[in-house]
Amino acid sequence: MKPYKRMFGEYCLIVGDPHTEQNLQKVKNNLRKELIEEYKSFIGDWSFLEAIIKPTELNQIIKYIEKYSKFIIQEEDNIIDRFNFILNNSYKIYFIDTGDYSDKYILEATQPNNEIVLYMSTKINDIYQNKNNFDLFLKSFSEIVGHEIIHRLQKSKAKITNIFKDIRKNSKGKIDFQRYLSSKQEIMSYSFQAIEWYRNAGYDDSKIIALIKNRDKAKETNSFIKLYHDTFFISDSPIIHRFYKYMYEYLVK
Repeated sequence: MKPYKRMFGEYCLIVGDPHTEQNLQKVKNNLRKELIEEYKSFIGDWSFLEAIIKPTELNQIIKYIEKYSKFIIQEEDNIIDRFNFILNNSYKIYFIDTGDYSDKYILEATQPNNEIVLYMSTKINDIYQNKNNFDLFLKSFSEIVGHEIIHRLQKSKAKITNIFKDIRKNSKGKIDFQRYLSSKQEIMSYSFQAIEWYRNAGYDDSKIIALIKNRDKAKETNSFIKLYHDTFFISDSPIIHRFYKYMYEYLVK
């Protein structure tokens, strides 16, 4: 496979200034064509167009939460109950209070019976009458829930419910994190999370392209990218290739 330097490197320069909307679209179109050609030999009969699943419902959920933000943060007590009141029936998203303190709002996410369950730390109380903290929470929420919505859609598309059953375990029933991260479903969800993190940090798509065309810089600036590089040490790994492929598709499609 040809080096990524060729694949990502000069196309932003060919069309001029990538920071204008018009030229950025040209960058994306050129990049998409190059991705298709580059991956044909690599993926064989695994179609490029099999591609990504977008969590299209996510923006609607975020707007819904913002609409009821005053209701949610009106008082410190029962914040989780108010989240559940507005999200349970409409979106099958459930918050559970763990009572544990952390610097993270969301400690873990699971998806039993096609419901997204978020295990919350006591940090959630920091959003009480604090718009800045509320916005920080929403960014964390969008990354994690976007990840889980993709899984929900993957299950629906596959028309099976046990697509992720024991995905973390090896043949001896022990946790195998590398096996977990190498599944196509997780690569897709984590690549979305990586792009969503960049956008939540204030980067536009042209800046994100500039960052991730250099893999060393990418893994220094994004913990999700670093996770995959640290887990799959060989940069020419098919897992790493697929991860970058999905990231670029979330940018250009």
